[in-house]
This record gives sequence, structure tokens and C-alpha cells, in this order.
Amino acid sequence: MNKMNKIFLTLTLGALVISSCTEIDTSTIEDYQGAFILNKGNSETSTISRFNFENMEVTNNLFQEKNNGQTLGAGATAFTVKRSSEYINGRGYISFAQSGTVDMINMETFQVEASIDGLSNPNDIILANETTAYVSCGNGVADSDKDNIIAKIDLDTHEVIATLPVGEGPGKLISSGKFLYIANSGGENKDGNTVTVYDMSKDSLIDVIDVGVQPVDMVVDIDRNIWVYCDGDASGNNQSLYKIERKFVTDEIVTDSLVHEPKLMVDLGYSEGNGTNALAISKDKRFIYYVHGRTYYRSVYKDDNTEDQLAITGTYSDVALNRIDFDHTKSYLYGLLENGTGNGKLLVFTLDDDKYVLDSEYEVGINPIFTTYIY
Repeated sequence: MNKMNKIFLTLTLGALVISSCTEIDTSTIEDYQGAFILNKGNSETSTISRFNFENMEVTNNLFQEKNNGQTLGAGATAFTVKRSSEYINGRGYISFAQSGTVDMINMETFQVEASIDGLSNPNDIILANETTAYVSCGNGVADSDKDNIIAKIDLDTHEVIATLPVGEGPGKLISSGKFLYIANSGGENKDGNTVTVYDMSKDSLIDVIDVGVQPVDMVVDIDRNIWVYCDGDASGNNQSLYKIERKFVTDEIVTDSLVHEPKLMVDLGYSEGNGTNALAISKDKRFIYYVHGRTYYRSVYKDDNTEDQLAITGTYSDVALNRIDFDHTKSYLYGLLENGTGNGKLLVFTLDDDKYVLDSEYEVGINPIFTTYIY
């Protein structure tokens, strides 16, 4: 790293720490607050772990603890939380591919208060507002009107009110303004290579964008460009990192003037580890972090294919983390590690100069796959 880049990174991340401390008081947190880890678990049940960043402790089997031993469903795929006027402490939504359901949890009581049934392989869920959610459905194999679609959910009635056709095996969902981006990974076939774009204000199709094989994760940068992590396949298609530049071809920011220009930023080579949730972005949205054998970072403004910098030094610096994420309030970089059929690990990294170092590690549930936050 040259001197100017190092200074810029250090100042940016230092500002992130300072702004985090002034925005939210995390000196005392309630039971419904913290970082929540969704553990996919085994064939019988998924579990939830909670990381309390006040006392640096993890509570496992949180749902069972709050529900007198009752278990979650099996095969959980995503967990998202959002406050609303009715649920000021937040309500959480967990999707279960095996049962085709999405459960709504009151984050204060941790009770399941509603379920959305009849979905086909729900993979990811995004909350558009207090009353609307979108769920990606389909495994790329089944062939029905419930597969390879985005289900639009009314969160008041908990019913599907519209379906939006997409590519095979839709997975990761992100939004930027009124636009919804869907990564079509191919599902079980692992051969998808497109990102579909919808205008959520009209539920109208905007674009279908070609990227690398098996797009599995996406983030939005400071300029509202979309970064896509593609996991490749066993047939010689490499893992890759794409940047989809968003441009409006007129002075007015209207749907008809939006165009997307995909660009291969990094050809990562053959697959090194599971790429699902292997992409993260810093709080200021100027640095991309990704996993390929090890964890790397790059400026969103870097426009060449020179080797990116390692993000982690010391313990676990040479390990292919299964998932990474940022806690933008505490400025932690989280890593999740699987352990076969045994319990996995949550790794907490803190910034030291311009690298992240391991601060602490904790045992969580089997196959940790997802992290979400509520403060």
C-alpha cells in the first residue's frame, strides 16, 4: 500500500470509530439488542446466537431459551430485523427453505407472532418499509409459478400480494433507493450469471445484467454502484468480483434513464472456500472487503487489477472465513467459521493501524450463516 492510500484508509476508519461513538450509546443494551447470528443448524433445527458487545459474551440457543425449549424450524436461510411504529424494539423475519415459510418474531419477547406460508425455497428477505417485504424464492430446479420469483409480502396481512419473475435460483437481495437487485445464482445447479433489477415503486422490471457465474453476495457503495461476488463453479469458471456502475443518461433521476454497466474488477481464480456472504463494505461505503482464501480489501475507486491488500493480520489471517460482516456501530469486523457438524465460531476483529486483528472468539451454533443487528 502506498503512503497516501494508507493515510486515507487510517483516517477513514478512524472517523468511523469516532462517529460510531457519538451516534449510539451502546454502554447499556437490552436483551433485544446486539448482534444476532443465525445458525442454519442440522436437519432438525436452526438456532440463534446473540453477541452482547457490552460484556463481550455470546448466548446460544436464544430462541429455545426464550420459548421454554421450543425450537426453530430447520434449514433457515436468512434473518433480518427492523423497527416499526408498532414494534419499537424491532421485529425479525427468518426464512426457512425446507418448510417454505417466513416466521415473524417479536424481538422484545422473542415469540413467533406470525408466519408466511406456501413459499417455495425462500432464500433471502428484505424489508422495503414497515408494511412490505420481498422474498427471493426458488432453487433453480423446481418448476412452478412459485419458483424463480420474488414474492412481495404484505406485512400487515402476512400474505403474498404479488410475484415478480426473475432468473433461476434467486438468492441475495439488496436495495438502493427504490431499486431492488436480485442475484440469480442458479440455485442447486449453481450456473446462474445474472442480476435482475426491479423498481419497487411500480414493481416493474428495469434490467437484467450479466455478471460472473453464481452471484451469491452484493453490497452498495457510496456512489450507489453495486458490487457482486460471484462464486464460480467446478467447471472452470473462477470466483470473481464485479462492479455494476449505475448511470442516469438524463439529468432527471427517473427509472427510464437508469442504465447499468457491469465491469469485471477482479478475477479471483479458482474457488477457495464457500463464497456465500463473503462480501462486506465499510461504514463510509468506500472500501470493499471480500474472502478468497483469505480476507482482502480494496477501495471502491481502485480501477486496476493489481493485487488487493490483506485485511487481517495475525491469527486467522490465512483462513478462508465462511462469512464476513461489519458491525458499523462498534467498528468490528465479524467472521463466521463452520466446523462440519459441530458448533461454529464467531470471530471478532478490531482495527489496529490499517489491519484488523483478532480480539476474541466465541462458540456459536452449527453452520453459522448470517449476522443481523439491532441497537
